[in-house]
Parts: sequence; C-alpha cells; structure tokens
Amino acid sequence: MTIQPAQRQHVPRVSEIAQAAFQPYIAMMGMRPAPMDDDYSQFLEHGELFVDLDETQQQVLSFIVLRNDASGLFVETLAVAGGFSGQGLGSKLMRFAQDEAARRGHDRLWLYTNVKMTQNLLWYPKLGYVETHRKTEKGFERVFFEKLL
Repeated sequence: MTIQPAQRQHVPRVSEIAQAAFQPYIAMMGMRPAPMDDDYSQFLEHGELFVDLDETQQQVLSFIVLRNDASGLFVETLAVAGGFSGQGLGSKLMRFAQDEAARRGHDRLWLYTNVKMTQNLLWYPKLGYVETHRKTEKGFERVFFEKLL
C-alpha cells in the first residue's frame, strides 16, 4: 500500500468511504458528521487530500486530509474503507501526517474529533496526542488534540 496525493479519479471513492465511515455516528450525534458533507474535490484542488492505495494502486483503502495552518499541520479528516478497519491503515496515515508536518517545517500536528466518537478519544492519546480543550462549534461538540514534534 502506498500513500500519495489524490487524483481526480479518487474523489468519488473518497466520498464513498467518508459516507460509510461516518454514517454510524448520525444517530449518536443527532446530526450528520461534517466529513459527510465536505467537498473532497476542493481538498484535491488545494493539494490537501492524500489516499492510501492497495498494491495494484486501483482502489483507495483510506484517506487523509491535511491542511497547513499558522499553528501547525491540521488533520481535517481521516477515514478507512469498510472491511479494512483494524488493519493499521489509520495509524499509517497518522504517521504519514507526522512525517508530512516535519517535511513542511511544522512542529505541531493538531486535530479534533467529536465527543461522541469515543474510540477516537482513546486512540489519539495512544498515538501521542494530548487533549488540549473542548469546544462546541457549529453545533458539534469537539475535542481538540495536539502532538508536538
């Protein structure tokens, strides 16, 4: 598997993965998670969308959206295709994000997740992220994390 900048032909699959990955949270959150409504073609246009492809490089297995920010590299979204979760793809993408932050000269990675996404609240600290604060934005109860490089 290889992580690379997304191409136009990857966008429909990325959107499909996002829909499936975040669908289960609608009932818990009482609203659609933001990544379900994101315009992934815009992330592509800005060079912010990266995909992890299978060995044949025909199928997107997971993706990550990374945005430069004045305070570090922001992990906008990460999702893994159904049937591939639990195989380390998310961790691989987060290692890629860390390497990319260093390559771009950032000393900090940051992200947020929803308070209802409890498995993320446990997973990010295992990767070395520290919770910095909680805040409600646009109706979403967000938990912010950072990792200093």
